[in-house]
Amino acid sequence: MNIISKMPKWAQSTATKLRSREAIEGQKSEELTSKSIQHAMEVAIGSTAMVGLDEAEGLDQAMGEPGLVVQDSLQMNFDGDVSGAGGEYQLLWQNVQGDSESVAYTYNGTDENLHTIELGKKDGVVSYQSTYVQRTGDSSFEGYLVTGTVPA
Repeated sequence: MNIISKMPKWAQSTATKLRSREAIEGQKSEELTSKSIQHAMEVAIGSTAMVGLDEAEGLDQAMGEPGLVVQDSLQMNFDGDVSGAGGEYQLLWQNVQGDSESVAYTYNGTDENLHTIELGKKDGVVSYQSTYVQRTGDSSFEGYLVTGTVPA
């Protein structure tokens, strides 16, 4: 399943480019730090925690739609093995607060890689951050972090 296709139209093109590691004009590359790795992992962990709410009576406002969790303005779609057993999965959450919208996409691969893409839209501008982390040893990682803005 292509979870990115469930994103709002304003986010799909940028997210698709970032997911395929395509450069976006004007993006800034930053050094991958322990703080950026921790942030990517927190995005992933926060997203996977919501999976447990799927089809939970009184907690999931999208009952009868497995793979979709809705709580007020927050919506999350997921696909794959999110059991924590090393499976491949994709998660997408979307939130609307007034005139601001945000989207976060997480991909966890079977080869111990994690890719998070966060996008926010406000006042006709989309801000993004994409973090790719690959485990290369017991406690060593490599990857990249890119940020930027594009018109909505």
